[in-house]
Amino acid sequence: MENSINKDETLEKNEEEPTSEKEEVTEDIDWKAKSNAMYGKYKNTVKEVDALKAKLAKQVEANENTSEFSAEQVAQTIEAFDGLDANARTKLAKEAKSSGISLVEARKHEDYGLWLSAYRAKKEKDNAPEPSTKQGISETEKPWGHMNIGEKEKWVRGLKVNGKPFDMLPKQWGPPGTLKRDL
Repeated sequence: MENSINKDETLEKNEEEPTSEKEEVTEDIDWKAKSNAMYGKYKNTVKEVDALKAKLAKQVEANENTSEFSAEQVAQTIEAFDGLDANARTKLAKEAKSSGISLVEARKHEDYGLWLSAYRAKKEKDNAPEPSTKQGISETEKPWGHMNIGEKEKWVRGLKVNGKPFDMLPKQWGPPGTLKRDL
């Protein structure tokens, strides 16, 4: 046990001993160099932020000066949008912006004119009313193969020639629906 105490005492002594002065100086120099480098980066960042703020202020000022529309610009916009629905206006604005031309010029452009005529034709076709009556096979126009015996007799007895009833069925068959078949 005495050995263990001696080892502990030597460890405590080693921990209490100051490090050499050379090591402390190099640590101070490294810290100062790092500090100076960080401060330099901070100064550069501050300069960049100030430059960007000034640039943004100039852009905001320029936008404020151009945000007022003249009466002529408003009249041209109204003229360009005249007779267009919301989808056509949106398409016109996109075309003008992508081409870098005014709305009036974009409206007169051939590509927009073709698109607008096709759009109107499609819209007219989609909005066409449904037929009020559905055409199909009526009761009197049923194909002969789909009629039952009673319907066939009724149809034949309903035929008229020169305004008079035409009866091709033999008289012995009796009134419609009374046909007796031999099995």
